Amino acid sequence: MLRFNREKFYAGYRTQFGKITPLTQQRVDGINSILDSMEKDPFLVLVEHAAYMFATVKPETAHTFQPIHEYGSHKYFVNRYGGQTKLGKRLGNDTPEEGALYAGVGNVQLTGEDNFERAEAALRREYPAIVAEFEKRTGKKFDLTVGDQPGDRLDPQNAGDPAIAYAIMSYGMRTGMFTGRKLSDYNKVAGFDAYSARDIINGDKKKHGRMIEGYYKQFLTILKAALIRSNSAAAAPLPVVDQLDETAHDPDPTSPTPDGQAAPDVESTQTPNSSTDDSVNVEQNAETIINEGSLIDKASEAGDKFQYLQGVLDKFGFSVADAKRSIGTVLLTWGKALFAMIMTALGVFLNHWELFVIAGLLLILAYLIWDRSGKRVAEAKAGVPVEVAKEMLK
Repeated sequence: MLRFNREKFYAGYRTQFGKITPLTQQRVDGINSILDSMEKDPFLVLVEHAAYMFATVKPETAHTFQPIHEYGSHKYFVNRYGGQTKLGKRLGNDTPEEGALYAGVGNVQLTGEDNFERAEAALRREYPAIVAEFEKRTGKKFDLTVGDQPGDRLDPQNAGDPAIAYAIMSYGMRTGMFTGRKLSDYNKVAGFDAYSARDIINGDKKKHGRMIEGYYKQFLTILKAALIRSNSAAAAPLPVVDQLDETAHDPDPTSPTPDGQAAPDVESTQTPNSSTDDSVNVEQNAETIINEGSLIDKASEAGDKFQYLQGVLDKFGFSVADAKRSIGTVLLTWGKALFAMIMTALGVFLNHWELFVIAGLLLILAYLIWDRSGKRVAEAKAGVPVEVAKEMLK
């Protein structure tokens, strides 16, 4: 299993992300939970896969690294995911109410009754230690579905527990539970194909693939530097946060939603939905629904200007750091192009100077003809030669 030096991890994080998404207590808690789960994950053996998980969690949780609950009213979820809809049926929801019960939750927005049932069975079978720890910590039986025991209406929300959310993400990405695509499909000779791996979660790589790929490269740098290669390394102290939590900026969970109803009682790290059924890509198999527009709306509502800028850039597939590099690249490209044009023109002149001389002589001749023609017109109007007219005016 992988182990990481926390001090080196957070030093690397500050270098890669500190200016845009500084270390708040919320982010530190979320990152520590993910690192703890990774170090206990018997199936996680490649640092590249760990980096890709982090790269996915960052935007999918609105950069909080905490499991989120899909934002929306009860009516919205019923109308979008209810069993009476085409999408709801594909997700395994049988009744309109199940659209709300099995709305998106977790690190990668697990959605739909079929997916919750599949995840529950998988965690019991392959992650018994995580299940046992959850039951000990919460004092309740682990369950993700409704109807198999009294008072279990809120059980799907257990998928939002940090340890459970990690296990669902790890299992789904490792086995292809979400879309049929899995991490090992993208282990290439040239390295892990982080761009195409977006298909593991959602079929939107043309829209978000480059953004995720950029985060992957940054987290891979961080994790490789923090990787503990022996069993003798001592645990590093937890980091001091760089910024207070932005709780004052979080959206009010009781604020009106688009249909006029109050949002459900959920954590402030919720993100808004995309609003069309067309967001379900045919490559996705409707296994997991991801909120494509969540980051921008979340940051805009929160009033966090830096986060909003990050979100806008993310929509176009690159971070603020990428933007700086892109501007420099554009300026350099323009400079090279201008220099090449000048040198090309100079080369043409040196190789064909006689043509330029002839062209110059032709221009001079044309000017003389034009000048003489103008004088003749003036003489015709005045009735005397131009030279005579000038003398008469003196």
